[in-house]
Amino acid sequence: TMMLEKSISSNPLTKMMSSSKFYLKEQKQKDREKHKREMQVYNERNNKKFNEYFKRLQQKRSHSANYSGRHFDYTSYNQNIQVAASR
Repeated sequence: TMMLEKSISSNPLTKMMSSSKFYLKEQKQKDREKHKREMQVYNERNNKKFNEYFKRLQQKRSHSANYSGRHFDYTSYNQNIQVAASR
């Protein structure tokens, strides 16, 4: 076993192994952080698109009323019911 320990300690590949493991862990951590940043940018972009779509939808479907709050515009829905009832 003494001979094996000497051969391991004198082998340059085994000396570098611990540092390579360290660099591998460091690289994994950097990759995780990079991926996290990319996902945040992606989510912000998609949330922004969704919020813009939602605001446009609300503007189409509702308008401010005289009182505080929102009043939904169902005129087209009511017109369709009146047309169907008149047949």
